[in-house]
Amino acid sequence: MTDNMVYKSRQQIFSKSVFYSLIALILAAGWGVRLIGLKYSVFAYNYRRGDEPAAYEKALHYSRAQLKIKNNLPLDDAEKKSQYQSSALLGKGGVLPGPLQNMIIARGMKITGNIEGAHILILVMHCLSIILCWHIAYLLFGQVISLLTVIMASFFFWPVYYSFGMWHPHFIPLVAVLTAWPLACHLKTDKTFWLMPAAFFFTLFFQFHLIGSFLIFFLVFYFICFIDKKNQAAVAILTGITLALAMFYRNYLSFEFSTGFSNLRGLFAHGLFHIEVLKIFSNCIVVGSAEISRIIDGGFPAYREFYSRYMISFFLAAPFILLSLLLPLLAYIHILRETFLTLAGKKIKHWKEIIKNRKELFFLSGWFFIPWMIYLLRLKYHELRFVALDFPVMYAMFAIYIVQLSDKFLTKKTYLLFAVIVCFNTAVTFFSLEWGLYVLKKPPHMIFSLRYYDNIAWKIINDLEKNGKTDYYIEFNRSAYSQKLNWFYDGIIEHIERTGAGRYVYADEASSIYRISSSSLINNYSCLGSIYSVYLLKKNE
Repeated sequence: MTDNMVYKSRQQIFSKSVFYSLIALILAAGWGVRLIGLKYSVFAYNYRRGDEPAAYEKALHYSRAQLKIKNNLPLDDAEKKSQYQSSALLGKGGVLPGPLQNMIIARGMKITGNIEGAHILILVMHCLSIILCWHIAYLLFGQVISLLTVIMASFFFWPVYYSFGMWHPHFIPLVAVLTAWPLACHLKTDKTFWLMPAAFFFTLFFQFHLIGSFLIFFLVFYFICFIDKKNQAAVAILTGITLALAMFYRNYLSFEFSTGFSNLRGLFAHGLFHIEVLKIFSNCIVVGSAEISRIIDGGFPAYREFYSRYMISFFLAAPFILLSLLLPLLAYIHILRETFLTLAGKKIKHWKEIIKNRKELFFLSGWFFIPWMIYLLRLKYHELRFVALDFPVMYAMFAIYIVQLSDKFLTKKTYLLFAVIVCFNTAVTFFSLEWGLYVLKKPPHMIFSLRYYDNIAWKIINDLEKNGKTDYYIEFNRSAYSQKLNWFYDGIIEHIERTGAGRYVYADEASSIYRISSSSLINNYSCLGSIYSVYLLKKNE
């Protein structure tokens, strides 16, 4: 990334009114894609079978606890824990600290009265995060790069995928961009104030995932290289951390002090080496591309069927997949090369000054490569969720590489190539959303999704309350859904029990017997309604 290229990328090629109109149009389209996906996207790629129900249960405990606190009533053990722990289990017996995930889900459910409210609230938060992602690129690199950045953040598959669901890793991009945006504002303005919200949001990171701890090494680098007024900065940072601790960690810290930090020790109880550490090299490329095999449930045959269904043949799609893989690979190499060449041959004592003169470059490469190298040295297996940490800078890196290619070869054909990649990625995004409905109905079967649990459970709960009964039994038509029946069966029972509205008993003791079937017409049964691709029936009394 030459200085000349950075200068060109900062030029205003559009008037402000035209530029902001374009950004608004792209953002609206990106939000529209996510609204379409909200309908059924969570069904196709649900490998978090136990996590979302656990998050839902924790949010229910939190809601009940808040109501009891308001009325000065005592809390049970589960309700107490919901005030300082999330639902996510990590390490060896550790639970993520803090109630933020519980609060967000509970607030969403309060809006609509069911789990859909939580999905909608989380989706809105992710939609707003795209604005921050764009603004980071705009502050640092101007119109062209920020325009390309917002296009990719709006339509590429992975940022769309992370917009859905309540699984705790899906909050990583949101908290990452909330941390990065104030830092970008500080980098642009040199105003110490911005370090306070950056420290505040970074402190909240640990309520959603421990992956945020790898950013500490970048933040130390940032403090050393980009902050001149270190005493003022330290005050702002400590203020942000203190506010976050006081608002969201007070109960958790009280618990840890009383138990000798037992939970904290459990969180960090990990092994050392795992062969899947090598995925650190591939996952960063995969998440920047249209290669979605890690998400398609059913392995390579389903992955091949996915592309065969929408592009006639997997082999016809393969060149476009490879092209989409090349963009992140070459972009990372380009940024790494520029970072290395900027410092190569220079005396170490001059590095700080050089880094400050190329602060935009080192902000991107530092955010991306410093946590990446630390994670590699950890020698633990690598997960796709780690790459979600790079959401604030990843697409700006890709945009820089596209602009650099255009400048190098003095041709606008580079942007045509970029348009091809964007179109294919957007198509894959739309295909993947429709694939959810396709998987759901071929053949009709049950999906281990919290939305299924919630829809079926509430139909049963409402029927029980309507008839003034509580004891019930559920029959299953085994031809109606896939093989792991017990997971789904237990999930529905637990979901009803969590509401306190029903008591599950044996069939010969039940006053109400329900049946889930692929057919709406069965002798001696009345249909209570459809739930996506199956029907809920009730045995006639």
